[in-house]
Amino acid sequence: MLKKIIYISTLVFCEIVSAQVFQNNKSVTCAPAAGIIRSLGASDYKEKLIWWGIEPGVPLSRYSLFVNDKTKSWTLLQLNETVACVLGTGESSNLLTFL
Repeated sequence: MLKKIIYISTLVFCEIVSAQVFQNNKSVTCAPAAGIIRSLGASDYKEKLIWWGIEPGVPLSRYSLFVNDKTKSWTLLQLNETVACVLGTGESSNLLTFL
């Protein structure tokens, strides 16, 4: 039993050590914030703001998540007062709830 525990621990440790961190330079679309936010609420998307957060000390310091409850589409923005960048969009959003 002890050999099994040592073997499993070694495998887990080796997996953690071998995980490589990398940087992904992803292209994002940026435009005036007011226009992007207005278009998300328009008839094509009908997405509503459900979450936002602030990352202090960076130029585009706010993050916002917009979701359409009926179609389950979503859009994640990084923005400031004037510029918004679309970090991701998708379908099949699910709101997780914890007890």
